[in-house]
Amino acid sequence: MIVSGIRRSWLAVVLGLAWSLLAAGVGPAGGTAGVSDNEAIYSACVGPALESVGLVDVEGSFAEDAVNCLAHYGVTRGRTATTYDPGSPVLRWQMALFLSRAAGPAGIALPANPADGFTDIGGLFKSARTAINQMAALDIMLGLRGTEFGPNTLVSRAQMALMLDSFLVAAEKGAGLGLGALGPDADELADVDPDDDIFGDIDSVTRSEYSAIRRMFELGVTRGTSDGQFSPRGMVTRAQMAVFITRMLAHTVARPAGLTVQASKSSVVEDEPVMLAVSVRDSGLMAVPGSLVDVFSSSAPDDAFGSDGRCSGNGVSAVGGSGVCEIALGDKATDASGDLELTADGLASTTIWAWTGEMGDQYDADDTVGSSLRITAAKPGVRLRVTDDMPEGANSVEFGERVVFILQVVDEDGNSVAKKDESVIVAAAVTITTGGDNSSSPPSSSTRAHKTDASGKIELAFRQTDPRSGNPGDSARLDLDVSLASGSSLVLEDQSTLGKAGSDGSDEGDAAVLWREAVSAAPATTTTTTVATPAAALPPDPDGIYTGDPLQLIAHAEFTRAYTLPGSAGDRFDVWLCNTPSVRYYSENPDIRHNPSNYADKFHSQVSPWFRWLSGGLYAPMFRPGGVVTVGLSFDYYQSCYREVLNRYPDGGPDTDGVVIVVGSRARYDGPLGQGSCGLFSQRAFPGNHRAVLVNGSAFTDPTVLAHEMGHALCWPHSFSGETEYRGEVWEYDNPMDIMGWSSSVQSAPVPGLG
Repeated sequence: MIVSGIRRSWLAVVLGLAWSLLAAGVGPAGGTAGVSDNEAIYSACVGPALESVGLVDVEGSFAEDAVNCLAHYGVTRGRTATTYDPGSPVLRWQMALFLSRAAGPAGIALPANPADGFTDIGGLFKSARTAINQMAALDIMLGLRGTEFGPNTLVSRAQMALMLDSFLVAAEKGAGLGLGALGPDADELADVDPDDDIFGDIDSVTRSEYSAIRRMFELGVTRGTSDGQFSPRGMVTRAQMAVFITRMLAHTVARPAGLTVQASKSSVVEDEPVMLAVSVRDSGLMAVPGSLVDVFSSSAPDDAFGSDGRCSGNGVSAVGGSGVCEIALGDKATDASGDLELTADGLASTTIWAWTGEMGDQYDADDTVGSSLRITAAKPGVRLRVTDDMPEGANSVEFGERVVFILQVVDEDGNSVAKKDESVIVAAAVTITTGGDNSSSPPSSSTRAHKTDASGKIELAFRQTDPRSGNPGDSARLDLDVSLASGSSLVLEDQSTLGKAGSDGSDEGDAAVLWREAVSAAPATTTTTTVATPAAALPPDPDGIYTGDPLQLIAHAEFTRAYTLPGSAGDRFDVWLCNTPSVRYYSENPDIRHNPSNYADKFHSQVSPWFRWLSGGLYAPMFRPGGVVTVGLSFDYYQSCYREVLNRYPDGGPDTDGVVIVVGSRARYDGPLGQGSCGLFSQRAFPGNHRAVLVNGSAFTDPTVLAHEMGHALCWPHSFSGETEYRGEVWEYDNPMDIMGWSSSVQSAPVPGLG
């Protein structure tokens, strides 16, 4: 189609339309590259295994559940009655103790009198020597050199993977209790076929370590420290060790004392079958075979029992047996491993109870000890709803504004449905219209296939820059055609603001987004509703201080766009507190101390808008609460805080782009203080990218402190033209909105969006 006054944009303008997939589905689970294909279906850490044992230094940390779980199994007892010491490294003799204590629950028979073949363990206490010799006899841990075990040598990540792999070879594995994803006959690690070569730093390890690392990744036991990196020679902390061992135990028959019931899924689509696993263990965590188990369900749990605690019969039905709230003929018994698997069919949202007893026993909600779980069943998806985040009633947006389209599978009531891997075809074409230009050519276009993610959603973001800044009458039109793959049972529901996201076979008048130099208000009669969050406007500039932008630091300038990180419209920074920040900054806000959520909210509201303004909407960091860590005062105080936070990311942070660490006051200095670590753009996630910002409490009252250090984390230099108060040097540029000057005194005007 040739249209007067319209021309096809040259390369720079074509690239001006930024099209990014914010959340994309992955392929089928089996054999998917970069995915742990054989993660455990069930867990060793459920029910009583998650009860707190009072170790206060892991409360709120990533390892809290894992440490409590290991304490339940008797694997760890803590350094003291109330502390675990999560940040300390693990020594080889300690690892032997941990694994020997985990052996019994995992079905491994320990040799009673193992041979003592090592010459360097005589100084250890008897239980440690016995554990070392037992692990050596089972080929789970071997010596380092000849008859030397190296008891005080640190355990590396590569060695940890090899030990866990060897442990699983010796452990008892049941169908569905770890390797069930491979089928009922998959009871050997040899059945796990690693299909991923995602780690680029493991070529130098031994062949056995190499195989173990890849297999442990497939089983979901361990992951990398960052994208493409495993750090095989990095040390393992006690916190990380706890997480690794509990993930490994999930692949064995280790289950908590008493009766527990687990489901293969907690959320399903209505009538979708669910696998249930019931385990019975005695107080010593040993299997109890032959236990009769009654399983029943009710979609109305509040009405399932009468005043006497007995089943009322209202909506209560049997699951996998003939008895309902009674141990009866037809109820199944646990196998030799103390486990029982059942299938629950035709479920709506329901509660499931499991219990064990003698023939003829009846369930009493007041007295019977059992286990229950809740399964939520959603209605099936029938439509693919398309919405966007344009302001309600708008018929266009300004150049540089990003518009996000959300494609969500919904049920007949309009509720979101978690339907993964629904194929969708999206065709996008952009046409640039320049005022006063009569040249014309076809629009630039592209077509891409997408799949819904685990939540049933696809998010697509589009942005268009002005091809000729300041030229009156310029506009851009995005023609968007969304269509479902052949054979899909869904129906497209176009709820986008302009109602033009559906495929109609023509681009004529099919504008899903219009970009212009000034936003036009829609007629008052517009009634279209969007469920997305409206796009945020740029901070106002009533005095016109920044309009000229003499060095092109904002809007669509290449200088600023270079700082947007690959694949992200805004990095996710976890906010951590290290020790108590100075009282000076909290005299007016005493409730803020040791509350990462309040810090994150403050930074998100005060710092993010400035970066969004500076980049013309291309980049805005997001802040979210991380946690609290404590370190001792030392000469490398900042680095101690950083190392302690680093320990909280044992397998990397796949959804964390960086960290902000707010530290306590330091040696006689309480003024504004901070430092930013320039990140590695080749590594996407933290900690592999080293993107970290450390500030003291001044950042809470003066947001420019954090903004300045955030700039350094993006590799920005100091700036200021003219002689500075720092050694008389002359910096490279000056701009009234600049926060990268050596000190706040060089700023010649207030910073828009900050504070």
